[in-house]
Amino acid sequence: MNQNKLMKVFIRESQVHLESIQSDLLELQKNIHAIDSDVLHSVFRAIHSIKGASGFYQFQKISELAHTMETLLSQVRYKKIPASPGLMDALLVGANLLNTMFNDIGKSDRHDIQKEMAQLTEYLKKTDKPVGMVKIRENHGQGREARSFKIPEEKLADLLKAGQSLYTLQVFLKKDLAHKEKTPFDVIHAISRNGEFIESMLDIDAIQGLADCLDQDLSFILLFATATDIALISGSLDIPENRILSIDLTEQREKYGLEPLNDLNPEKDTLFLMPKTDLVASQIETLRDSFLNKLKAHPDVSKVVFKADHIETVDSLGVNLIIGIYRQVKASSKTFEITGAGEKFLKVARFFQFPALFSIKEKEPAK
Repeated sequence: MNQNKLMKVFIRESQVHLESIQSDLLELQKNIHAIDSDVLHSVFRAIHSIKGASGFYQFQKISELAHTMETLLSQVRYKKIPASPGLMDALLVGANLLNTMFNDIGKSDRHDIQKEMAQLTEYLKKTDKPVGMVKIRENHGQGREARSFKIPEEKLADLLKAGQSLYTLQVFLKKDLAHKEKTPFDVIHAISRNGEFIESMLDIDAIQGLADCLDQDLSFILLFATATDIALISGSLDIPENRILSIDLTEQREKYGLEPLNDLNPEKDTLFLMPKTDLVASQIETLRDSFLNKLKAHPDVSKVVFKADHIETVDSLGVNLIIGIYRQVKASSKTFEITGAGEKFLKVARFFQFPALFSIKEKEPAK
């Protein structure tokens, strides 16, 4: 797929999103005193996707308008701004203008959007509870300075309390999209199926100066949240795992009274294997490779704990995986244990007599 075809697909996908946005906004307007949170969330996700995808092509005014609409919708979702017919009108005007800009994408940055932006930002001024922003950073930068981002504090709190972690992902415009016949929406939708896309930005670190600026494939950095094992995210996106970096959230997790999500607990000399998906055939190979890499990376630990908190379904290959981990750990003279086992997991474990081989601790009841 060449760049022109890629652009046409991107435009059409954006227009489909806008059709659903306009329809949903009209529905919200009809039921303004009983806002359907699912419909509101649908509008937010759609405009959020348009903003993120348009950032790949540097359509500045589309991104600016979509970002303002997204911020306003977020304020309504967090009940900082009440929904009103006038607010829905302003959002519909914004959606109509975006549609006009996509109809002639080449001239989108020539549009005067000041009137529509003023109408939208007027509603943002009505809140006496401004959005608090939190600065977060990558854990490491692979030979460069770690990137930093800002995210609304309430959004970050929601993600962490839902058991999600944050990561950055490097995506190349040609290598990952055009050559594989994908659009930015494909990447965003793949992330959304496994977590939540948050932000995208141009990766200026990929170009060192004038000498290499014409040879480098343009790349972007995506910030996203997920509770899924990164190996699975890498596989679903067909992007190498080494292009996914974690965000340091130690301080924020402590603030909300949450346990750290580290693989290794140095004090107890324990390695934690923490799958965030069921143990079924479609996931087993990726999980196996991920666990093998972690075991090789920490040869000196004396104990391996398999955390089953997120597991409900275990098929025959899942049973094989558990036995394989146990046998490999035992062969290295380490202790193996399963924790966080729910009722369904325990039924499988008891049927295959796992408790006779190693310790299994039940999941603690919710308080």
